[in-house]
Amino acid sequence: MMKKIKTFKAFESNYIHDLFKDSHAALNKSKLIPIKKVLDKKGFPTQQNIKDITDFVNLDPNYIYFDPNNSLYPYIYWKGFIYIEFFGFLSLEAAKMMMVDKRLEYQETHINKYLSKKDYESIFRLADKKIVIPMYIETYNDIPDDQKYEVFIELYMRSEFGFEMFESDFLDKVFATRFKSPDWKKRMDKLHKIIKPDENGYIMAYRGEGVAEDILSWTLDKKIAKFFANRFGNNGKVIHDKVKVEYIMDYLKDRSESELLIKNPN
Repeated sequence: MMKKIKTFKAFESNYIHDLFKDSHAALNKSKLIPIKKVLDKKGFPTQQNIKDITDFVNLDPNYIYFDPNNSLYPYIYWKGFIYIEFFGFLSLEAAKMMMVDKRLEYQETHINKYLSKKDYESIFRLADKKIVIPMYIETYNDIPDDQKYEVFIELYMRSEFGFEMFESDFLDKVFATRFKSPDWKKRMDKLHKIIKPDENGYIMAYRGEGVAEDILSWTLDKKIAKFFANRFGNNGKVIHDKVKVEYIMDYLKDRSESELLIKNPN
């Protein structure tokens, strides 16, 4: 049963949240519908639509999907690191308006160049934010060991949703690679200069329960936690807890959030 929304303010908040999530959520390929399963059905593209598009630009129809959870960009092309969205309806007109041919050429040229150099940091900076989490999981074993952790941090900072795709054992494996990163060591050195653990090695950390679904993110700044708790008028709550310093995996200042990545073994 659909949950009732009692006030317009609550409706507006939920609408903004859903719109934001549609635009930023990481994609789970298992929840996408291959276009061939819906072609010629009422309200969906036709075989002719697909032929027109593939004649215009070399898109493999086996990698065109319908995303039932995205009202803005319901049709996508996703093949490896190549990702293109179609606004509204899937048609030749839409493909031309969105310059799909140029976008495809740009992505293929640069991604193939980076792949030839095994430069995964550049690949993940270029890749659309909606696919960086699933593609990281899929290509993890191909990423050079000295890039694995910083690629993870790059996609982590770009992502808003989809962290549930990371299983606990996988995260343990990822965090074990942090010791290979000089940048991680610099970030942790900065953290240890500003924190003052108690006699048992604990510090206070804060977290805003709101839109974000990530359970790793905490902050040293209560105001930041409050911001995330109330973003989009969610009226979420700020929680706090004592955290043992040894459970802090990283310290991220790039977004001015004094963010802590915390993974408690319990």
